[in-house]
Amino acid sequence: MPTVQSVTCFVMLAAGCLSFSQWMIPRTNAAGEPTRLYSRRRAMALAGMGLSGLCFLVTLAQAIPNLVLGGCE
Repeated sequence: MPTVQSVTCFVMLAAGCLSFSQWMIPRTNAAGEPTRLYSRRRAMALAGMGLSGLCFLVTLAQAIPNLVLGGCE
């Protein structure tokens, strides 16, 4: 896989991991008080995981023809 596609896949996986970490933040903080905007944060984190997953799949799908048709040159 070319370098640009490898870097792009890595960035998409890192963004998905960051979204997952935001999705797993507990409902209460260390003092036991409820965190503000909990449901909005989880919704945006879920959207970020979905978007980064789809971008990763598109980047991977673009790399497949290069690998398969590379021997035809």
